[in-house]
Amino acid sequence: MEQEAGKPPEAIRRRLEVVSDQAMPGFERMLLGEWALRASIGATSRANTVWPGGEPGVSLPTAIATAERWYQERNLRCGFQVFEPTGDALISALRDKSYEEVDGALVLWAPVHRISLRPVATVGVTLVTTPTIDPRLAQLVDDPDRVREITMEDPEPSFVAASGDNGEILGGGKSVLLEDSLGIFAMLTAPSARRRGIATQVLNHLISAGVKNGAEWVWLQVAASNHAAISLYEQAGFERGHSYVYMFGSKS
Repeated sequence: MEQEAGKPPEAIRRRLEVVSDQAMPGFERMLLGEWALRASIGATSRANTVWPGGEPGVSLPTAIATAERWYQERNLRCGFQVFEPTGDALISALRDKSYEEVDGALVLWAPVHRISLRPVATVGVTLVTTPTIDPRLAQLVDDPDRVREITMEDPEPSFVAASGDNGEILGGGKSVLLEDSLGIFAMLTAPSARRRGIATQVLNHLISAGVKNGAEWVWLQVAASNHAAISLYEQAGFERGHSYVYMFGSKS
């Protein structure tokens, strides 16, 4: 990714779209030209929407109708993860069909050498890396189906759980290493542990482990309304790559 720093922004955005899809491909998927139709349990938007990664190979109305039938067969709402600015025509077509626009996220990225995380004291905090999610961390999600989707094993994830001296869970997160790119997901902090630097410690741990395993750049997705998290990431050296929204039709 660092080698692409001098290229037009479209090159960076495209790379981020590709790894985003690879990191959470869905339990079931079908290709429609350069579109990827992804389905899981229906708990998370990304694993249950179309990634329109290019041309569908058919007319736009035919492609949308094909996607709608595919999701209907799986008893799911048809949805699209649409990245700006390349999805303008699709968004317009979906709006004409009364699709609902739902907030998506900002996509942030940085080469690892540019990341400068603020040191945080780790006294009284234990960080443990595991290939599966700590059950105590899963309880912070409070949705078994969502946990199942964010912990899907293809590609293989890595989880970090932060706990206190008495064993209480303080927070954690997940990373997925795809060749030289490290994706950060599911950053969680227990309400009682907020403003204690837990997220910074978890982020430090995930990135350090990724670098040891060959990561050259890091990316993550964060809700545009989560100003505290965005501030943390930008202070660490991340920059905004682009953003996306979700568009959902009615469930018939």
